[in-house]
Amino acid sequence: MYGSFERAASGNDAWVFPANADGGQTSTTPINILDASRLVAKTWSAYVQDEWRIADAWTLNYGLRGDRYQLVRSESQLSPRVGLVWQAGDSTTVHAGYSRYFTPPSTELIASANIAKFDGTTNAVADDGNNTPLAERSDYFDVGISQNFGAAWTVGLDAYYRRVHRLQDEGQFGAALVYSTFNYAMGQVKGMEFTVNYDQGPLSAYFNASLGKAIGKRIITSQYNFDPDDLAYVNDHWIFLDHDQKLTSSGGVSYALADGTRIGADYLFGSGLRKDGRVPNGASLPAYFQVNLNLSHDFTFNATGPLRVQLAVINVLDRTYELRDGSGIGVGAPQFAPRRGLYLGLQKDF
Repeated sequence: MYGSFERAASGNDAWVFPANADGGQTSTTPINILDASRLVAKTWSAYVQDEWRIADAWTLNYGLRGDRYQLVRSESQLSPRVGLVWQAGDSTTVHAGYSRYFTPPSTELIASANIAKFDGTTNAVADDGNNTPLAERSDYFDVGISQNFGAAWTVGLDAYYRRVHRLQDEGQFGAALVYSTFNYAMGQVKGMEFTVNYDQGPLSAYFNASLGKAIGKRIITSQYNFDPDDLAYVNDHWIFLDHDQKLTSSGGVSYALADGTRIGADYLFGSGLRKDGRVPNGASLPAYFQVNLNLSHDFTFNATGPLRVQLAVINVLDRTYELRDGSGIGVGAPQFAPRRGLYLGLQKDF
């Protein structure tokens, strides 16, 4: 069983000018608007599961989870889960599964009462819908295979599909870049993942690559955040989610030297997140590539025992690239990747 109680307090102190119905300023005398919110979210959950060894090569895992969430409204769901694993051989494992998920929204939210305080001012926004985010409900399906080649190599391939109702997304809005949750009426997330791992002696390495697609349709909460033309388009058309990225890949290699020293390198590649094109989120930013290096050494002191010291260089090529350009549904500001950085880490185990 699980219980969670979360309290969120927020305050806003704004100076605005009076405005007419068209948004035009009608006075040079500012108005001070104070807004304070106190929210308490409660979540109760219970989960039961069992594992059934049907045969030597077959294992069935199944369970049921119940959730009840309360903030501005109360929502609940019973979520079944089932997974089947087939040990097809000494080196081959096949798995398939289904899960039902219930995801409450973030406790922070902007309600209609907060928006109404700015009516008749230069900070007014159109409030055309429901401003209380909804819990996301989704059905998740996956199937995959893992194959060992000798003692060193492991290769895996997985495919997944998630069918979502009330799909949650977060947008960055306003000068303070506050994350605000909103919901699409429906969504689809699907893709494939390919993995390779090597581990033998002092050398280990990994490679991951994934193809993905994430789309949503019809925004049903927090519509005040968006341009009316964008809302009208998304109401009738599927669009890519702002965090959709067609191709993502990562990999790395690490080598342990005999004197307790380990050296390594890893990379991160992405084909580019979404931005506005002819339609909302209809284009992609340029692809990016980042390389990191690391060096670690284990020291042993008679008085204090072992101490690990690690030096890492992030974005060693100092490639400047933009993750987001500030356009698109769910994006309110540009974001850039980290520049070259040098980090020193100390680890002491007790």
